[in-house]
Amino acid sequence: MARALPSLLVTLLITSNALAMSPQQRTIIDQIIGSAPTKPSFPAGESIYRTKGKAGLSCESCHSPDPGQNGEHQSTKRLIKPLDPKTNAARFTDAEKVAKWFRRNCNDVFGRPCDPQEKANFLAWLTQRESISAKP
Repeated sequence: MARALPSLLVTLLITSNALAMSPQQRTIIDQIIGSAPTKPSFPAGESIYRTKGKAGLSCESCHSPDPGQNGEHQSTKRLIKPLDPKTNAARFTDAEKVAKWFRRNCNDVFGRPCDPQEKANFLAWLTQRESISAKP
């Protein structure tokens, strides 16, 4: 019983976060996660978000340390609405836009396209993390 409790808590967390997203968001995200060759890694996903790549940029440089909050483009200073699909109902609703922004942002940050495993890791972290702003 003691071993089953942590597994049950993880399942409840994933389920509650999944319920916060629309079916359309869940479908697109599940397709990307399903294209990975191995099970997504939550820590690797966070690392992708926080690691600085070429020119010292990271995802959080523009999207903010908490993807549930607004960000700001580093050169144009344009407002970027939250990346978190639980916070922003418009995120991850159009597969073509998702592919476009992964392509652009991976090239801008890392100087190369992200592979399917990196995308899956990133989305596993993004959709299963707790919002930093929700913590006291």
